[in-house]
Order: sequence, then structure tokens, then C-alpha cells
Amino acid sequence: MAGFGIVIDYLFYAVVGLIVAGIAAGVLVLLARKYVPSDTPSRGGLIRRCIRTPFLGWVLVLAVWIVYSCALELVFHRDNGLSADLHAPMPNGYIVGNVSYSFGYLLAPEDRRENSYPKDSPYSVVGITYLQESEPYLLGSRYVSGYPAHVRRSEFDKEYFFIDTRTRQVLRFDSLDELCSAASARGVTVEFEENWCVGRWEAYGKYRPIWFDWFFPIASLMGLGYLIGSLFLAARKERKSVLVHAA
Repeated sequence: MAGFGIVIDYLFYAVVGLIVAGIAAGVLVLLARKYVPSDTPSRGGLIRRCIRTPFLGWVLVLAVWIVYSCALELVFHRDNGLSADLHAPMPNGYIVGNVSYSFGYLLAPEDRRENSYPKDSPYSVVGITYLQESEPYLLGSRYVSGYPAHVRRSEFDKEYFFIDTRTRQVLRFDSLDELCSAASARGVTVEFEENWCVGRWEAYGKYRPIWFDWFFPIASLMGLGYLIGSLFLAARKERKSVLVHAA
């Protein structure tokens, strides 16, 4: 359902963008008719440009968003914040993610996501319910019995894991006591909470932000500023030429 929700979100923002563009076009047309005399030869062309510019701005913002999203995924290995697979890189190459907002995973560099649903492997862990980060270690619990709809989350069969991100070693345990013992031997205190999705969202929030997030608003504002600025310069030029001829 989360994937469908993402589609609805994109459609919502697209419709809002078109509505805003339509309103802006109307305002620009009114301004053009008010400040550019009706006997100006190129007044009609200027009005058409006023109608066209906001929708060009909408297309520009969409293009910037696509470039931003592709760069985040291909270069920085992050999602764009509107995705059914929220993920971000962690130290030593691991990726923490949440497919459809509920399916948590830790993906090792050796593994690849397939159809947005990572698979369990000797190096990666999927179905995570709780995650604790104690660099260079990652530990927590995961589901091992699937996701039958009639079973409450608290009744799922669990196992516990301890990952050394430097060596890719993944230890798996049947009980919390075994996890605590392994963690203690490595100087780590387990601060376990039997709570749904605790830890992995905090890890995502910690590692997801990046300086490149400023690219989208800055590039969008620069592009919109150029379009609006050039439109007003054209309108000013038209009005000035009319005043000169009138004089």
C-alpha cells in the first residue's frame, strides 16, 4: 500500500503544481494587460508568454527534481524522500532501508537490492524490527517467520543479530541473552526496546541528510528566477518602447 501511496503523493504534487502555474499565469496576464497599453503591437505575444512561463517553470522544477533524484540514487546512494524504499548509506558501506515504510533491512556492499525487496544473505539482514548502532557494530532483532496478516507483530518469531561492519561478520542468535553476551564480549551494552521499528528510523534520519539536498531548491529557484526575470524585462521593454513612441 505504501507504493500506491507514493504514486498518490506524486500525483497530488503534480496537480498542485499545475494549479499554482495556472493561478500564476492568470496573475501575470492581468499585470500585462494593466501595465502594457492595448495598442502595443506585441502585446498579444507578451500575454501568451505570460501564460506559457509558469507552466515552463513547472516543467523546469520537475526536471530539476528528476536530476536531483537520479543523482541521489546513483552517486550518493540515497532516496529522494518520496520513495517506497527509503534508504541511506551507513559507515563501512552498509545501507539501512525501509521498504514500504515497514520492511526494515541492512544491506551489505556485496549484496544488491532486487525489485526494491532485499533478500537475506550471509552479509545482509532483512525483516528488521529493532536496530542499535554502536560503531562499528550493528545489532538488533528481525522477523524470521514471514508476515501473515492474521498474526500480530508481537507474536512473530524473532531472531537476534550482531554485525561487525568492518569484517561483514553476521552473528545470529535465538535469544536476547545470547545477543547480550556476544555484545558484552565486544564492549557493547545492549539497550534493547521491544518496540516496533525502533532504531532503524533513527539511523535513516541520521544518515539520510546530505549537502546535495540543497541542489533541488537552489536550482529550482534560480531557474524560476530566470524565467520570471526575463518575462518582466520583456514587459518593461515593451512598455518603455510604447512610451518612447508616444513622446
